[in-house]
Amino acid sequence: MSKKYVCELVKVKDLSRGTIEAMQNILAENFENVTEGDFLSDLERKDLSFLLTDAVTGKIVGFSTQRILHLATGDAVVFSGDTIITPSAWGELDLPRAWGKWMLSLRKELVDSQLYWFLISKGHRTYRFLSAYFKDFAPSIHRSYSEREEKIILQSSSILFQQTVAKNSLGYYVLPASDQSQRLNSKLIYKSNQRKNHPEVRFFEKANPDFSKGAELVCILNFTEDNMLPFCRRMLGVQ
Repeated sequence: MSKKYVCELVKVKDLSRGTIEAMQNILAENFENVTEGDFLSDLERKDLSFLLTDAVTGKIVGFSTQRILHLATGDAVVFSGDTIITPSAWGELDLPRAWGKWMLSLRKELVDSQLYWFLISKGHRTYRFLSAYFKDFAPSIHRSYSEREEKIILQSSSILFQQTVAKNSLGYYVLPASDQSQRLNSKLIYKSNQRKNHPEVRFFEKANPDFSKGAELVCILNFTEDNMLPFCRRMLGVQ
């Protein structure tokens, strides 16, 4: 059976102008308030990008940008920035598999440090990725942030963002929305609303009630083999 998609990891400095334009176009197709200036400024602050392409046409159908941080706590952090897969490619595993294997390689290089995955979620699909692959993460229906996680969030945020990350009234870290914030377009919000009865969707909407306006819920997990669900371990070939 021929491979439908191909995923590769590329340094941001090596991305061609055409590739960058295609990435921005995909984002603009699925989010509102995507401007060239903001997109390029955000991309310049990332180290790497996973590119998902159609194996036949070579057309980019998804991407995820990454930045690696080394904190004063001694921890290493991978921050996933702009991430999108076009609806026609939803359900593919090439991008999460490539990302997971890359994370495993980073984890093996660390001797005395923990590796954390830090991401901000403005939609249900991104948030539910956590529970599809990992046992423990924050915030979740089971727990809030630990003291260590809060320290990592605050240190990482001071490096990554040009605005303050703070807890909302429910105790969850959120990047607040503004009139210029990127937000899911109505098509994606509608698709998300079809799963409103899912307990994690309900939790996400409770924890981040302004998600439709572009507010982003701060999420974090410790990336270890022991924290992977059986499906994730099989996908990544972890014994």
